[in-house]
Amino acid sequence: MRLRNLNQSLLFNIIISPENFTYKTTQFSFIVIIGEPSEGPRLPNYLLWIIIVVLVSIISALGILSLRTYVIQPRRRKREAVLLSKTQRFKDLKNIQAIVIIHRLSGIPIFSKSYSILEKHKKELFSGFIQAITTIGEEFVGKKVAESEKKYGVEKMIELDFKQFYCLIADIEVIRTVFILKTKSSERLRSQISNLVLALNLKLSRELENWDGSLDDFEIIVPQIVNEYFELYYKESFKFSSDINLIKMKKEKKFTKMELRVINVIQSMSKDKVIVDINNIIELVHEENKDLIIEAIENLIKQKIIIPVKN
Repeated sequence: MRLRNLNQSLLFNIIISPENFTYKTTQFSFIVIIGEPSEGPRLPNYLLWIIIVVLVSIISALGILSLRTYVIQPRRRKREAVLLSKTQRFKDLKNIQAIVIIHRLSGIPIFSKSYSILEKHKKELFSGFIQAITTIGEEFVGKKVAESEKKYGVEKMIELDFKQFYCLIADIEVIRTVFILKTKSSERLRSQISNLVLALNLKLSRELENWDGSLDDFEIIVPQIVNEYFELYYKESFKFSSDINLIKMKKEKKFTKMELRVINVIQSMSKDKVIVDINNIIELVHEENKDLIIEAIENLIKQKIIIPVKN
């Protein structure tokens, strides 16, 4: 090995000779530059600490953002979904203003249940009105089944907006079911109505095959089928159960804070221990999240603290 000093640089020549003369000697050259380390301007200590603090703050902010995005928000959405699943049934029942089940071929209503919006003696008039609208609609748009109707398994399902109320109509074979609603129907309500229509068709097809126009049998059979899919007693009057001791249960802290608030409102508004309209409770309890009030009412009904009044 030879080295030479070339203007502060060292030149190394390394020659490797193997013992076996079969291989030829090969020469490689490389340059190693050796110099004194140069010292640049150094940052002041306080500036270095500022940079560290800023970096730590950024890392912390990103960590909090990630925690919020991937942990907190998914948990919150899950809680909201669970709460919605508990309260949507109540909202759907509250939305129902009337139910009319019609024999499609004759247009005669075989069952009707109204909650203030449809007068009893006008159900035949309303039935004829619906028959006319659907017939005209079929003439204009034809009888092609929409994708939504295929989804729910019925021949036809349409929702009409009459400004003051909505009308959801579901048809299958000789049965037409009409729900008069206060607001637009939910996905769950549409699914429940389709299940009801299919059950009605299955259980009433034989009776309607040679129907003589008598409604006596339907007045017994139809309410039983409807109640399998819709707890319409929620729309009736309620009262406190006589089998419970509210004072004792309050002392034993058997209720949540929201349940206690609901109980206090019921006690203040009920006449002769009867709740005329359970929906009024939701308006009287001061709480922005109405789902929490509905959940509390549902729990009280489930625990049989308040029970429906049998007519």
